[in-house]
Amino acid sequence: MRGSRGVLVTDGLFRKSLAAVRALGRVGVPVTAGERVHLAPAVMSRYATRRVTYPDPILDPERFLHSLSRILAAGRVAVLLAMEETTLLAILDRRSALPPGCRLFAAPAAVIRGFSDKLASARLLASAGWPVPATSQDPATIPLPAVVKPRSGSGAHGVVRVDDREVCIREFERVRRKFREAVVQKFIPGCGVGVSLLVDRNGDASAAFAHRRLRENPASGGASTLRESIPLPPDYRDLARTLHQEGFIGPVNVEFREEAGTGTLCPIEINPRYWGSLALPIRAGVNFPLQHVRLALGEHPGPKVDYPIGVRCRWLLPGDLLSGWGHLRRGEFKKALAVLNPRGPFDILSTTDPAPTLARILAPVAWAASPGLRRLLSGRRVGD
Repeated sequence: MRGSRGVLVTDGLFRKSLAAVRALGRVGVPVTAGERVHLAPAVMSRYATRRVTYPDPILDPERFLHSLSRILAAGRVAVLLAMEETTLLAILDRRSALPPGCRLFAAPAAVIRGFSDKLASARLLASAGWPVPATSQDPATIPLPAVVKPRSGSGAHGVVRVDDREVCIREFERVRRKFREAVVQKFIPGCGVGVSLLVDRNGDASAAFAHRRLRENPASGGASTLRESIPLPPDYRDLARTLHQEGFIGPVNVEFREEAGTGTLCPIEINPRYWGSLALPIRAGVNFPLQHVRLALGEHPGPKVDYPIGVRCRWLLPGDLLSGWGHLRRGEFKKALAVLNPRGPFDILSTTDPAPTLARILAPVAWAASPGLRRLLSGRRVGD
């Protein structure tokens, strides 16, 4: 990496932030890790050379930006990696307040908000020729089974599968009341697949990776707790160009369902930010954060799109354990027992960097101390 200054990684509570801190620190990049509280996995990592706290970007974006500007102006940071969408949008809405010399490689706020809109993003991908499942705000028109979910946001918060029309309409109204707007999408039976891209200024994939979900939390469908690398779909470059044509640059994860029987990849939503399973591509040799930093510095790194197939990574605490509990409650004893397999590697657990595991175990203390974190993690959020 050119230059002697380092990188600020925000949102240190999240697995993806810890993965970014470790990925950069291991190659010698000085990393400042930040969060609302000190008790956060990425902040406590041995690979964080500097640790900072800042006001809540959700509850007080003005104070957050003022604090962030002071941190950046101290002269130790060349690149800013905002890991959570809420944090990134708070920064982009006031981008001119950032001190000169700090680089932020990201799309405009309007583009990110547009991609986070599940109805708008479904229409965008469908218009580009992708086989998007029927998606609507009319719960009476979508074929069953279907999935009801908030119109904006990500993860499993507010998402429910329905097989009955009356239940579909009732759940749609419940989700709409809680999250202001909801959508209904036809459910595609099959396996969940994630395609992750780092889109550069030319619309090319500076980094690309695909994985298949093997376990999830909740067990009925949610964030992946065990996943493995799979070959990239042949048209991943077309996907990058489709997003770039709308003005997008930066990291993005597109969620697909691999239709049972046909193998067709059907995109279901766009997550225009870093994703929770970031540790997996890094372990497979695709260092998204390092490529991101190089792009932010104006460099032209060669594409990182080759990696071994079958590499696995687990989110054990608490994701995989909760997934096992979900299988147990559903009477799926074999699947529940599979969670007890001690094999790694893991998103958080590490014998060479153990402090983040302790921070994750004590994370409820941090949540209790921060109303913004409670709000972020209760469903009124954007993030994984």
